[in-house]
Order: sequence, then structure tokens, then C-alpha cells
Amino acid sequence: MIPFFKKIRQQILVENKTGKYLKYAFGEIVLVVLGILIALQINNWNEWRKERELEKEILIGLKETLESNIVIVEDRVEYFNTAWESGKIIMNAIDSRLPNNDSLRFYFSRAVNGYGGADVISYVGYETLKNSGFGLIENKDLKEEILQLFETTYRNLISIDNTFVGYNPY
Repeated sequence: MIPFFKKIRQQILVENKTGKYLKYAFGEIVLVVLGILIALQINNWNEWRKERELEKEILIGLKETLESNIVIVEDRVEYFNTAWESGKIIMNAIDSRLPNNDSLRFYFSRAVNGYGGADVISYVGYETLKNSGFGLIENKDLKEEILQLFETTYRNLISIDNTFVGYNPY
């Protein structure tokens, strides 16, 4: 205890002033309670700050996941466009009754060969968010968009095109 308060307490006890002592004791209790409340507030603020840091890390991971998925989807779109164009050339050749040649075989190959790209939709950032808890994301609209993308849009993509089944969390 601080020496100043110790002297006051001892002086009040020596003078046998119970009322003053009770006021002093009440004051000490109030100071202790205020100290505890301040400490709790600091602790709450520190926990909130840690959660915001974790939220930021998770959102950065989600961003990286989405960037890699964009590359995958763009690659698939390019493949389908190439296959579509090859199919149109083949259909045109059939309609025109052109003889089979090496050029036409090339287009047949492009139209019917399976996609050979790295076509695994990534869920890494989303799984990290799931493990940490969705409540970590403060922005409600952002949280709903993330859930919509991973739970609905990607799920539909996987069911439409089975080549995206490199990882199917369902």
C-alpha cells in the first residue's frame, strides 16, 4: 500500500474515528474497483485488436485464394472458348462437306480432348476462415458474399463441370 494512504489509515484508527475510517475504506474499495474496470477495458481492447489482426490475415489469405481461383477459371474459359471455336470450324467443314485433312484433325483434337490444366478450385482461405469462425469477420455483407461464393457459386461450378472436382468439400 502507498505510504501516504497507510499513514492516513493509521491516523484515523489512532484517533478512533470510525465514521472517517469507513469513508476511507469505501474510497479504497472504489479505487480498487475502478482499477479492475480499467484493466478489464484494456484487456477487452487488446482482445479486439488481436481479432482485427487475425481478421486481416484471414482476409489476405482469402484474397490470395480468390486470385488463384480467378486464374483457374479464366484458364477454363479460355479452354472452352477454344473448344467452342474448334467445334464451329468442324461443323462448318461438315456442312461444307470438306474432306478430312491434318488441319481438321487439329481442330477435332482441340474440340474433344480433355482439359489438361491445373483446375483445382482452392478453398484454403475459406477453410481457414471456417476454422477460425465466421464471427471473426465484422462486415456482415462481406461475410455473406464470402459464404455465397464458396458455399453456392463454387458448389454449382463443381456440379456443372466435374473437372473442377480436384477438391470438393461437400
